[in-house]
Amino acid sequence: MTASPALRYASAVRILVLVGLWWLALLAGPALAAPALWSVKGPAGEATILGTIHAMPPGLKWLTPGLARRLDAADTLVLEAILPDDPAALGPIMARYGLLAAPRPILGRVPVSARPALAKALAATGMPPAALDKMKSWLVSILLTQAVLKEAGLDANSGTENQVRKRLAGRVKLAELESAEAQFAMLDGLSQADQDKMLAEAVEDSKAINRQLRAILKAWRAGNVEVLARDFAGEGSISPGARRLLLTDRNARWADWIKTRLAKPGRLVIAVGAAHLGGKDGLIEGLRARGMKPRRIQ
Repeated sequence: MTASPALRYASAVRILVLVGLWWLALLAGPALAAPALWSVKGPAGEATILGTIHAMPPGLKWLTPGLARRLDAADTLVLEAILPDDPAALGPIMARYGLLAAPRPILGRVPVSARPALAKALAATGMPPAALDKMKSWLVSILLTQAVLKEAGLDANSGTENQVRKRLAGRVKLAELESAEAQFAMLDGLSQADQDKMLAEAVEDSKAINRQLRAILKAWRAGNVEVLARDFAGEGSISPGARRLLLTDRNARWADWIKTRLAKPGRLVIAVGAAHLGGKDGLIEGLRARGMKPRRIQ
């Protein structure tokens, strides 16, 4: 099955700006969602693993009574990364990983057929072409995502992680599976070909993307992480190297972290993108491979 272009793109972008499947918010309805949820116990600790969406519309009901009880009983909230409240604090790291040593014409990085749409999208950002030429393709892709998000009237504060963090603020300890700098370094580790492909896909036809995302949104709201995993594994979705960098290796590191952490006492809620959970290389199978027994509870 060929993966949706929007999902291919968002697989990298979500890591930095907690935007992820950002067009999902355009499609959401008022019905109660039931995101994927697992419980896993270690020798001393217990964790609830929540599959998240990084941007949602205000008012989407997804906090089920069972999940609310688990959130309120937790003593630690674990996120993919703890991002600062002020995004400007990430500026120096972004400059270190996101700028080129020498300018490279931005339009020359995509196929000729994609250049008119890219030029229009870049103009909408209001940034001078000379500045964009100095940025790496993954960083320009993120800027385009932010522009679309703003135009649609969406706010990443409505994403699952931010809502959970606000609910538990001041009541629990915060922990992270990886640092924000590690996420920048990971994006910078994408091959030039993968970065340029991500840039081209950022301006694909929005109507087609919305049609494809309806199926993805439906899967998330039903807690069907296997559908999301198949999209990422689909032929042509991302290169094997990018998949290993963005998904497989991270899932393995996260599974090791969880196993080690649950050897200590504590009641954790671990909130990670839902696409990380399903599939043979997903986080849940990774925990099983390490002798743990995650149990689906929602």
